[in-house]
Amino acid sequence: MQVARIGAMDFANAGSGYEMDAIASVIVGGTSMSGGKGKIAGTVMGTLIIAVMNNLLNLLGVPPFLREAFKGFIVVIAVLLQKKENASE
Repeated sequence: MQVARIGAMDFANAGSGYEMDAIASVIVGGTSMSGGKGKIAGTVMGTLIIAVMNNLLNLLGVPPFLREAFKGFIVVIAVLLQKKENASE
């Protein structure tokens, strides 16, 4: 992915900065934080949602630190919704 984007590869820093995207994708995809139950299709959909959101925020000119804050807010909301769902079961 990095070679496709910038035409070079930095092995020392490969994948650095994508941790929040990975966590947000899995949580938005529906994987339970308490038991790790989830589906691959959900994770793929979560990844597509996060990628579209990143692209949209980038096109709107939102600063990078606000994009990360927005992803963090989405993760917190998803975890709270899962906690509420688990409490009602």
